[in-house]
Amino acid sequence: LEVLKKTPGVFVDGENNISIGGKNGVLVILNGKQTYMEKEEIRRLNGEEITEPDESNSSLIDVETHISDSYVSDEDLKIEIHKKINEIDSFEKMQEVKREIEDRFGKLPNNLLIYMYEEWFEKLAQKLNIVKVLQTDKIIEIELPEDISNKVKGDKLFLTAYNICPKFQFKYFLKKIHISLPILNLDKHFLEYLIKLLEELIDELAI
Repeated sequence: LEVLKKTPGVFVDGENNISIGGKNGVLVILNGKQTYMEKEEIRRLNGEEITEPDESNSSLIDVETHISDSYVSDEDLKIEIHKKINEIDSFEKMQEVKREIEDRFGKLPNNLLIYMYEEWFEKLAQKLNIVKVLQTDKIIEIELPEDISNKVKGDKLFLTAYNICPKFQFKYFLKKIHISLPILNLDKHFLEYLIKLLEELIDELAI
């Protein structure tokens, strides 16, 4: 926070509220990923206690979220795009956001399309209370929480997953179902398969 106070164009008031160029939200880079952050999230990173509910900004899936200058160079417009993508919670909403962005800025780069799928996945994962995902360069693994695992019919889940992608694998460990998918040599991005499976789970459990 002390560094921010000394940064030109950054204003920090007596209550440590942060604004940059008169704007409370900022575009920051965390671990190489562009992320739009509200002032409360910046204060939380600084170790301050925030009274509002903690809505974590961390993602379960690691995808590229960078908006290149060759697509959009204006920082305010980049923030606007990030905020619109963050609203995606269904296929219909994704198509709506995609159309709006492409109407204004042209065809979406592939990484931004994947970014949209990632946001959709995050919303589905929230409905199922999924908080643990293992991701490597070869495999992605989702851990279903115990209460969800207890409600799922294993044979039906296996058949559903097989029909979506025969490469899905399962294991039952410590009362939790682990769903994994090798991500190499798939016909589509792995997120598309995961989203389809989570949607089927949500429908089956009427969540």
